[in-house]
Amino acid sequence: MTPYALATSTALARMEERRHYLADVLCGAAIGMVIGYEIVNHDAMRALPIHLTLGPQRLGFSLRF
Repeated sequence: MTPYALATSTALARMEERRHYLADVLCGAAIGMVIGYEIVNHDAMRALPIHLTLGPQRLGFSLRF
């Protein structure tokens, strides 16, 4: 079983059990793919430009490639 198939089946099971919403699954997949990409394509001379926005009622981040 490929890692993507395992991740997809886990995500679907968590949604079926009402443990996660679709937005949780999509956000987790995006974060996991970005982190995996950065680990595989690590370049010490380049940093991943992630900008976090924190506020009393908001949390956000932006990513530039």
